[in-house]
Amino acid sequence: MLTKLKKDKKYVYGFRLNYKDPTGNWRKKEQRNDKWSKQDAIDAESAFMDSIKSRDASTIITFNDLFTEYMKQKDRDLMKLRSQYDNQKVYEKHIKVFFGEMILTSIEPIHIEKWQEKLLSATYVSGTKASGNQREEHYDNRTLEKIQTLLNAIFEYSITKKMCNFNPLRYVGFRKRRTVPVLPSMSIITTSQYRTLYGVIQAHTRVTKSHPDEELNRMQHTIIFSLLFWCGLRKGELMALDIRDYDFINKELSVYKNWDYTNKIITPPKSKNGNRNIVVPDEVDQLLINLIYHYRTLPGYSLDRPLVSFYDRLPPTTLCNIKDYYFKVAGIEPINIHDFRHSHVSYLINMGYSDMQIAKRVGDSREEIDKTYAHLWREKQIEMVKSMTVVAPLKLSRRTHASSKKRFPDHIKLTKSGLKKVSS
Repeated sequence: MLTKLKKDKKYVYGFRLNYKDPTGNWRKKEQRNDKWSKQDAIDAESAFMDSIKSRDASTIITFNDLFTEYMKQKDRDLMKLRSQYDNQKVYEKHIKVFFGEMILTSIEPIHIEKWQEKLLSATYVSGTKASGNQREEHYDNRTLEKIQTLLNAIFEYSITKKMCNFNPLRYVGFRKRRTVPVLPSMSIITTSQYRTLYGVIQAHTRVTKSHPDEELNRMQHTIIFSLLFWCGLRKGELMALDIRDYDFINKELSVYKNWDYTNKIITPPKSKNGNRNIVVPDEVDQLLINLIYHYRTLPGYSLDRPLVSFYDRLPPTTLCNIKDYYFKVAGIEPINIHDFRHSHVSYLINMGYSDMQIAKRVGDSREEIDKTYAHLWREKQIEMVKSMTVVAPLKLSRRTHASSKKRFPDHIKLTKSGLKKVSS
């Protein structure tokens, strides 16, 4: 559309229009020039429209446009809402700031390398102010792989839709931080530490202005940490529990949903193994009975109320603040909420249960249990071997090399390739 603007007693001609680019998105274009005549403005508008028609979509689409199309497609493919949120968060924080405004076809392997260098040097703040253990840390290799996997998936999508001819990340490959191999470790609490924590909750119940009922807080906080420690629930599974999910007769918790606090919705469990019934210990059963009977005295009681918070489902930050408060009073080294799950699995391994039994209880696969807790299985095997030696010591003849307290006889030597006979 032709435009005419009066400037210094003279008219300045130009054009303004809305047009659809080759990717199907509507855009605006406005341009004017002091030296243009009316016919020049008309010719400029016509030339611009001709150039748009001759353009290929890949020459004008930005990486932001590509990501928008990628997320629309994944939404149609029924990606979990939580996964969509996580992808959006990773993109906004780590990818958009570097590639967002770049033309898709202009991204080269050299740009990927610069982005990876920036990613490797990036830091984040871990810990909480309440616990007093805030510190800056670099992203671990697992997080780096997650970020680069998303970028790779976006490029592969662009090739599938013929927006781009190649994936520059393929040429560079994934980068990770070089680390010194160390034995895996986990932050866990023992049963004795849990008992200490339990006693602190009874004696020093946390009361706030928004939750002034001390007796209700004591019962709720006790059941929160009891379910985390004795049942190995994930945080989202704990928050999603309703009163109706507890079976008094069989002493079972029905776990079949997850609470997505970010989007304020109930979602399916993390995996298909997440659907399960958990039998609770007698101690936890009695705590649940007392809590639910107390709920019946409160206004608005119904079976659809949240089991551990009744009125509203607890935000993750509130749950962490409650945890940090009790750990500080108890004088115990603070752990994350998810570490209660590790503590539960560690307890079951030490009790001698198999990986299949543990996997069914905590809602994981056998492979995931073996992979995550491999070091604990090895420690348990070492203890088993030691107990075998104590229970049934081997009685050797005095003529054997055992009397010299050597592992092998003098004519046998242990090398990297195995046992070898030493020539005399």
